[in-house]
Amino acid sequence: MSALQLPDELFAGDVALSQRDGHLYVEEIAATELAARFGTPLYVVSERALRANAREWRRAVAEAWPEGPTLVMPSLKANTSLALRHVLNAEGLGCDVFGLGELELALRCGVAPRRLSLNGATKDTATLTRAVAAGVRVTLDSADELERVRAVARDLGRVATVRFRLRPWLAGSEAPSDFFDDLPAYLSVHDYRAGMPPEEVEASLPIALGAPEIEPTGLMAHVSRQTVELGFWAEHGAAMGRTAAQLSRANGGWRPRELDLGGGFAVPRDPTARALPRRADAPPAPSPAAYLGELTGALRAELRAGGLDPAGIALEVEPGRAVYGSAGIHLATVRHVKHQARPLARTWVETDTSETFLADTMIERNGWTVLLAGALDRGERAHAAITGISCGFDVLAEAREMPRAAAGDLLAFLDTGAYQDTTASNFNAMGRPATVLVSGDRAEVVKRAETLDDLLARECVPERLLPDQATAMPPSTDRTAPVTQRAASEAR
Repeated sequence: MSALQLPDELFAGDVALSQRDGHLYVEEIAATELAARFGTPLYVVSERALRANAREWRRAVAEAWPEGPTLVMPSLKANTSLALRHVLNAEGLGCDVFGLGELELALRCGVAPRRLSLNGATKDTATLTRAVAAGVRVTLDSADELERVRAVARDLGRVATVRFRLRPWLAGSEAPSDFFDDLPAYLSVHDYRAGMPPEEVEASLPIALGAPEIEPTGLMAHVSRQTVELGFWAEHGAAMGRTAAQLSRANGGWRPRELDLGGGFAVPRDPTARALPRRADAPPAPSPAAYLGELTGALRAELRAGGLDPAGIALEVEPGRAVYGSAGIHLATVRHVKHQARPLARTWVETDTSETFLADTMIERNGWTVLLAGALDRGERAHAAITGISCGFDVLAEAREMPRAAAGDLLAFLDTGAYQDTTASNFNAMGRPATVLVSGDRAEVVKRAETLDDLLARECVPERLLPDQATAMPPSTDRTAPVTQRAASEAR
C-alpha cells in the first residue's frame, strides 16, 4: 500500500486501529496522545489485537485439524517482550525458541516446558543441557545433534524428547519467492541451512528409536515467509505427510505423535517485499483458515495415502509474525521537510526514527503502510520520500504521491509488532525505542527506551588508553564517561 494513504477498507476487521475525527486511535487512545506521553520513536502494541490474533490462530488450527490435539507456538524471536509473552501464556499458546537466550526467556516467563520447542542450528552443549534438564522438546537439526543430546540425557539421567526438523523439497509448487525476481520458493527454502536432509533423518530415526535415553515424538518443518500462494502451502503439507508415512513404513509402523508445520504466515496487510514493484499492489494475505485448510487438507490426504491414519496425531504451527505483526505500530515525528529543485526535484520527509528500528525496511524490503496519525483526512498532496535519522540512506518509504507532511506531524507505520524491535540496532549510538502496551484506555511501558548509559555499560576501556587525568576532558554531566577496565571488573 502506498505510504501516507488511507484506503477505505484499511481498518476493516482491525480490532485495535480506528479513525476518529481525523485521528488514528489504538484501542481507546489517540496515537497523538501516546506520542505526547511517551515520546517518539515508539513501538506500540495493542493487547486486544494480540489476544484476537492468538485466538484466531487457535480456533483456525483446531477447526482445520479435528483429528487430534493442536498447539499454536509463535516464535519468540518475533518479539521477545516478556509482557507480550505473558499475554500469550494467558491465551494458552506455546512457544518456539531459538538458542539459550530465548529458551531462558520463555522458561522465566512461565511457558510450560512441554509447550516449548527448542529450534535452531548448531545448538551447543549448554543449550541442550538446559533444555533436557527442563523437559523441553529439542527439535534436532543434525545427526551430530542427536548424538550430543543422547550424551547429555545419559549424563543427566533423563529421557530427552526430540523431533526431527526436515528440509522439505517442494518442487511440486512453482510459486516464486517474494524476495527474489527469478527464484522459485522451493529453491529459496534450500538456501537456508536449518533442517536435516532426508537421508540423514532416515538414518537417525532408527537410532533414536533404539536409544533408551531418547523419545522421538515427531517431525517439524519450516519454510519461512517465502510466498502467500496457497498452492505452495498445500505442497508443504503434502511433503510432511509423505515423509511421515515413509518413515513409518521404514520403521516398523512407527507413528509420530506430533507434526509441526512451522510458521512463515503473513499478516493481513502484509508489508513484506512491497517495496519491490511486482509486490507493490499485491492483495491482502490469506486468512489463518485459508492457510491451514490448504496445509491440513494435503497433509491428511498424503498420510492416508501412505497408510498412516492421522487420527490422534497432534498438529502444531508457529505463526510468529502472524500473531505479533498486526498488533503493533511504530510512531515517529516529522522533524523537517527538505526540498530540492535542481538538478533533480526531490522532497524528503525527515523523521526521528530510522531503518535501524524498522529493520525489515532493508531485510525484507517491506513497503510499510504509513499514516499521518493526527491528520488522516488531510487533502493536500506532495511527492516525497519518507526518511530516517541515521547517516545511512535510511529510506523508509520510496518517493511517491502522498498527503503533504509538515514538521511536527506524527507518522504511524502499521504492522510492526513482529521483528522490528528484536532486530533493531544501535547504529549511530542510538538507543532503541520503548515499547508501550495499550489495553483499552490504559497504556503502559513494557520495555523502556535505551539510554546512552545503557549503550556504554558494556564498554571496558583499558586504563592505559585513557588520557592523563590532568589533561582529561571534564566528567560528562550525563554520567556517560568511559568505563575503565578496573571499574568494570569491580562492578562485576
